[in-house]
Amino acid sequence: MLIGGRYLAESKVLVGSHSLANLENVKFSKCILNIKNISNTYDLYAKNEEEAQLKQKVLSASNTKIIIAENDSINTIGFIKYANLKECDIFITNNKSLPNINEIGNSIIVIN
Repeated sequence: MLIGGRYLAESKVLVGSHSLANLENVKFSKCILNIKNISNTYDLYAKNEEEAQLKQKVLSASNTKIIIAENDSINTIGFIKYANLKECDIFITNNKSLPNINEIGNSIIVIN
């Protein structure tokens, strides 16, 4: 299902008022988001406001929230904070030495 809007080639996502409006009545059983920036306090960041708004909307409309982040995305900060990893259900990463990982309280899957 395409939600309409303006295509951001760098992020490969459709954003804008049309995208947000079309998601207004949609619910997801699961969402999987690839995150590019997670701070040392596990805040999730987007590169721009439109992408942050879209990801917030998708997370709030999802029953199960799955976050995927590669090692080089952790302990970095993007432009706009839109959520915290503690709000998500499953975290998948290849980082084997996350500080204070037990504070998150969700399922952690570490892959090679």
